Amino acid sequence: MEAFQWNASFITGLHDVDEQHRRLVDLINRFGSLTMDQDSTSATYLEAVFAELADYARYHFAKLYFAFRELGKVI
Repeated sequence: MEAFQWNASFITGLHDVDEQHRRLVDLINRFGSLTMDQDSTSATYLEAVFAELADYARYHFAKLYFAFRELGKVI
């Protein structure tokens, strides 16, 4: 079961942003699935997936920040 279900209302129309959002949703769902199956998931693997999610979230928000700055928008 997916913890976070992607749907068309999340589409921004900006290809790069939409791809990043899809990747974030996939990582969230992967992490959520692992937390639900703790008996067969090692703590090391869970921590690795969480680190990947955190790293990608930082990357995504940094990209958004600089994109908005280039447009003269303050966020």
